[in-house]
Amino acid sequence: MKSPVFRNLAATLVCLSPLAAGAPVAAQDLIPLPAPQLNTPRTPGPADPDGTSAPELVIEPGDISDRSLTDQMSQRRGRAPVPATLEGLAPLTARGTGPGLQRLYRMDGELAHADFSMLLPEVPAEASLRLSTLSTVDLLPERSGAAISVNGTPVGSVVLDNFSNTGTDVLPVPPGVLVPGRNTVSVDLTQTHRIYCGPEASFSLWTSFDLSSSGVIFTPQPGEPGFTEFLTDASLDTQAGRPLVIQTYGTEPQSLRPLMLKLANIIGSGSPAGAPRFQFRTDWPMDLPDGGRARITLLQGDEPGVSIRRAGDGATVLVLAIGKDGAMPDLTGLLPRNLAGGEPLPEPTIITPGVNTSFADLGFGEILARQHFYTVTLPLRVPSGWMLETDEPVSLSLDYSASAFLPAESRLLVRVNGAPVRYLPLDDPQALDDSVRIRFPARYLHGASNALTFEFFIPGDPRNRTCAPITEAFAHIASTSSILVPQAPEFRVFPALESYFTPGAAGHARLTLEEGSGTDLAAVMALVASSAHTGLDLLHAKAGDTAPDAGQGAPDATLAIVTPDQLSGLDWDDGIVPREMVAHAFSRDRAVTAQRDFGSVLPALLSEEGLDARWELFKRKLGALVGEPEIPLQEWLLSYRPLGVLVEMGTPDAPRIYAVAEEENRAAEFTGYLSATGLENRPAGRVAVLTQDGRWHAWSEGPRIYFTGEPTFGGMLAVAGNYASRFPGYFILLSLILASVSALVAYRFVTTRRRR
Repeated sequence: MKSPVFRNLAATLVCLSPLAAGAPVAAQDLIPLPAPQLNTPRTPGPADPDGTSAPELVIEPGDISDRSLTDQMSQRRGRAPVPATLEGLAPLTARGTGPGLQRLYRMDGELAHADFSMLLPEVPAEASLRLSTLSTVDLLPERSGAAISVNGTPVGSVVLDNFSNTGTDVLPVPPGVLVPGRNTVSVDLTQTHRIYCGPEASFSLWTSFDLSSSGVIFTPQPGEPGFTEFLTDASLDTQAGRPLVIQTYGTEPQSLRPLMLKLANIIGSGSPAGAPRFQFRTDWPMDLPDGGRARITLLQGDEPGVSIRRAGDGATVLVLAIGKDGAMPDLTGLLPRNLAGGEPLPEPTIITPGVNTSFADLGFGEILARQHFYTVTLPLRVPSGWMLETDEPVSLSLDYSASAFLPAESRLLVRVNGAPVRYLPLDDPQALDDSVRIRFPARYLHGASNALTFEFFIPGDPRNRTCAPITEAFAHIASTSSILVPQAPEFRVFPALESYFTPGAAGHARLTLEEGSGTDLAAVMALVASSAHTGLDLLHAKAGDTAPDAGQGAPDATLAIVTPDQLSGLDWDDGIVPREMVAHAFSRDRAVTAQRDFGSVLPALLSEEGLDARWELFKRKLGALVGEPEIPLQEWLLSYRPLGVLVEMGTPDAPRIYAVAEEENRAAEFTGYLSATGLENRPAGRVAVLTQDGRWHAWSEGPRIYFTGEPTFGGMLAVAGNYASRFPGYFILLSLILASVSALVAYRFVTTRRRR
């Protein structure tokens, strides 16, 4: 009975003996060993008196971070680890989006156009363009599609038929189309509603692009990667919502703050995806986020240096070695020249007041309306010091025409900074080829950036049937249209957050990051990177650069990043914006209250709510006469759930801007929005709130106006008109005082003459 048992046991031991002999350190693969110490002299043991019987293991900078623990064990056994081969993907990136919004890009309407950036390390032998899309079920696939071109060369088209789940289409890219570095992928979208026709149907059409899985796919070339490939992989992580991990071994990140900020400036300037979400880690690479394609490693070495390596998991790793004496690596030349400078948002030409300027001179071409609901916004830039609060008119000469076959109730709505100024009929026979002069008050415009919006509404004919193919434009606005902005004396307006976060504005090149600002280094790096991506250098690495509108006397401003619990230790003017009010806006247990809308129908007069509403309305109207804000700050703040608050403090000669983040672990996300948004979504006013959906909302108690021009008679009349329009209550009071004084003088003169 026992012999078969012993025979089986013996056979098992014989089979296991070769494995035991060949793997004396196999248990180490299961135990996370501490990181080997660099530059540690080897002490000879008794079995090796000279220390020469076995070759010493040399660990190069980056070996700890570039490979997983299993790879290190393989290296100890003398077997070189083979890095994983990952499919190369140069992702598409959209401009003008904040962090967290880069992954999905939505295109609306019957016709849409979008240009995406794409960074390619090298030109591959074979490449394909992959597009991941999801469309509304209202879309008719037989009449919908997307025409794709790369660097101006058509490469094909795809049918929009992915309705329930995101689907993928792959197009081959012909040789000679791609170039090393930045490339442009253009998408022209055509969408048709399957049932209805008209503005409502056009508004309900959309297609969403998943940019984290869209882009040029290729096979990476063998060999060591370069910095361009690192930026490509970092962009892919940013699009997918993964952080750019910075691993530190034997180094303290805060002690390397200047180096980290300079690196963030370089990454933001070169990466097409803008600001990544930086994250510092001290754990092993096997604990890194799944799917990471790029990371940064900081470690101590004999000499400072920079290298880029391929990790064991296929990721591209930027290794920064710090010298023994604390010497920093030189980052000069790390970013290729063809990638430097970021991708700043296109800024409009500055309009010269008093000069009739055509749309063509401002860089705008002909506007064609080819869909039933079409809106287009033209950015208008006037000098930052321009200000007119009077009703002196701005003249807009609009040369437009419409098709002779438009259905009834076709309209064109013209807006200036969101305010409607004219509603033009397009179904009127006189509008077939017309030129109209539109006048609106100059107070609708303000210094720096403005928006001129045209909205076309073309009803369906019929409305309950799929639209017929559009063969010609419904209406068009010619580039010969022009605008005449009246002259105004030169002012300095304070506060004006928009001037500091608008590329090309007077204060834009003079916004400086406060030394030592922000305890969360990752948040400060995100702000520096996103600013560099839009052309704003907070570190002023390019000395001598000036903004095109820099002659308006805009003062230097410092920017500090804080959290609500740090407000008590700041140089803060509570008389303007109480710090307790700002801190309370971040309280999680408070209720969000809606602002009181006095523009709607008021409650019945003979009720408690009606009396309170009318009394509150009276106080607000009375306060507006003396320049008080229309909505109290506390009521305004409590109507939002902010991700961050931007407040301008200081004096007109030394402005100070505080970026108050909800909490430290979300500071990087908040600061990434400061410079990453478009023309219509930027901080403005005295206080700006960033809500959870990435939108900015502005509040101001009314600007403080400072006249900086020549004291001419005409200029002083304009100054008096501005003050009278901005503060009518004070003007009325001053007029009454002057009238009373004049009356008293006249009365005294008359009574004195009668006595004589």
